[in-house]
Amino acid sequence: MLKQLDDKFLKMSDLKSFYKNYGDGLLATEKETIKNKITSLRKIYRSKKINAVNIYGGTLSIGPRPGIGKLQELYKDGTDIIVTLLKKKENADDINNFTADVDMDWAWFPLSASELSKDGDTINSLLVIYARLLGELKMGKSIHIHCAAGVHRTGLFTNGLLMFSGFDGSEARQLIYKMRPVTAIEKVEKHWAWSTSIVQEYLSNLPNEKGSKLAGRPASDQATPPTD
Repeated sequence: MLKQLDDKFLKMSDLKSFYKNYGDGLLATEKETIKNKITSLRKIYRSKKINAVNIYGGTLSIGPRPGIGKLQELYKDGTDIIVTLLKKKENADDINNFTADVDMDWAWFPLSASELSKDGDTINSLLVIYARLLGELKMGKSIHIHCAAGVHRTGLFTNGLLMFSGFDGSEARQLIYKMRPVTAIEKVEKHWAWSTSIVQEYLSNLPNEKGSKLAGRPASDQATPPTD
């Protein structure tokens, strides 16, 4: 574990578990090193800063559910689209109401990390929203994605969007870390595997692509809209 302290993806829970189980056998200097790492991670986990990254001429950012103050800040900063991953019972409409009042675009893709479906309608709807968002980024738009805590659902959804946009899994996680470190650190393998597998299967089935990019760019517009 001590050798892993420089790993920026080291989880707080893993570090605390190691210290609890093996702390008594550590040297004083080793204990101090771990305590300093825990302190550093706490700052990362508590940070509310939004860091946008440039993607194809547009900008992408992620975070927890924005309150009215944060929504106003996003609006003033020029955010064009808010992507909400909350379910209806989580009052997703509150975000929609704000965006409608200030003439911002709103995209809604309700997700439950405990119920990630791979039925045809869900997959097609996911690909359609990815295609739309990639198109918006290419037009220079600014997009902000959020769920409740801005960690699990936001991470798995953004991972898929970035892979749909042509980045590999490692690059996607690095970009997510730049946007919000805790979201990349707290990656849940089975959650991210859901969006990864959907995008990879889609790309692998594109004509003349063989899982790569069509004519040197992501084939973002090949998804067909869902049927009613």
